[in-house]
Amino acid sequence: MPSRIVACCVLSCACLVAACKGDPGEAGPTGAQGPQGPVGPNPVVASGGGMLGDGTAGSPIRIDPSVVPSKAESNRVIETEALTAGGLGVVQANTKASGGSVRFAAASASAGGSVWKVQNAQLGALANGTAIVSLSAAVTNNALASNLATLRCGATRGTNTVEVGTAVTMHPNDFPAGGAFRTFEIICAWLPDDADQYIEVADFATGITDLSIDFVRVMPRPMNQWDGASGQAENHAFCVGTTYSYNRVQAANLCKGIGMRLCTVAELSAYAEADYASCCWGWVADLGTDRIITHGTMAFFMYSSQTTRTIPGGCGGNPGGMRFQDNVLNTALAAAHCCK
Repeated sequence: MPSRIVACCVLSCACLVAACKGDPGEAGPTGAQGPQGPVGPNPVVASGGGMLGDGTAGSPIRIDPSVVPSKAESNRVIETEALTAGGLGVVQANTKASGGSVRFAAASASAGGSVWKVQNAQLGALANGTAIVSLSAAVTNNALASNLATLRCGATRGTNTVEVGTAVTMHPNDFPAGGAFRTFEIICAWLPDDADQYIEVADFATGITDLSIDFVRVMPRPMNQWDGASGQAENHAFCVGTTYSYNRVQAANLCKGIGMRLCTVAELSAYAEADYASCCWGWVADLGTDRIITHGTMAFFMYSSQTTRTIPGGCGGNPGGMRFQDNVLNTALAAAHCCK
C-alpha cells in the first residue's frame, strides 16, 4: 500500500478515536454509610460540684480527682463555715449564701482580729504555684470608709511565716449595698516546699459593721515559661545540692546530671522579677566581672522583687530581689542554680 494512503488511514483513525471520546460522566450516588463504631465510656458526672469531703479532720474538703484529674488543686471552693477552720467568726444562717450559711463577725464583738483562717492542715495543699484567691463577702451596713478587715495568704518557710501575696483591705463602702455579696481577689504564690499554707480574713475591726464571709475559691493560674517554680514544669531547679558543698565545676555537673545547665544571671533576674526565690547561694554560669577564667558568680535571690512588691519577713531580707557574690574563686563551695 502506498505510504500516502497508510498515513491517511492512520490520521483518519486517530481523528475518529478523538471524535468518539465522550465527556466525563456525572458523579455516581454516595455509597452506603459504614458501620457505627463501638460505644464510648460514660462521661464522669461531677457530684457535689466536683468536690469531696465535708471539712472535718477525717474528711477534708478536696477536689474529686475523677472529675479533675489533671490538677488536683484546681478551682476548689472552700466554704468558710466549715468547723475545722479557725477565727473568731461564728456560723450563721444566710439565705443568700452559697451553702445557706456564712462565717459571721459582729460589729459588737468584744474583740477583733482573725475572722476566719484555713490552712493546709485542714485542706491539704491549697495550691502548688500561683493561684487567684477569690473571697465572697457581705456587710450589714456599707456607709463607712473605715478599714474593716483584710484578706491575706501566706505560708511557713523555714522558721518564718511570710505572706505570699499582696493583701487587700476591705471597707464597708466597697460593697454595693448592705447584705449584698461581692468578691475580693488576691494573687498568691505558694512554693512546693512550703511547710504550711493559709488563707485568712484578718484584722477585723469592731464597732464599724458586721462582716459575713461566704466562701473562698482557689483558682491556679495557667502555666507559663516560669512555672518551674510551681513544681509543675522542669524549666529550672534552684538550690540543687541543698548544701554548700560544690565548687563551680561540680555545680555545673549537678545541673548536667538532671538534664540542665547552670542558669545565667539574666535568667535568674527574670525569675526574681516574677517574684520567685532561691533562698540559697548558688553558682551561675557567668564569669566574674573581672573576666578571669578561674572566677565565677554566685547568686541569691529573695522572694519578692524590688521592682514589684515586697513581702515582710521574706526569705533572706527585705526588700527581696537579687544578691550577688562577684569574682568568686571556682573552688569556693555553694549550691547550684539550674535552668534549661
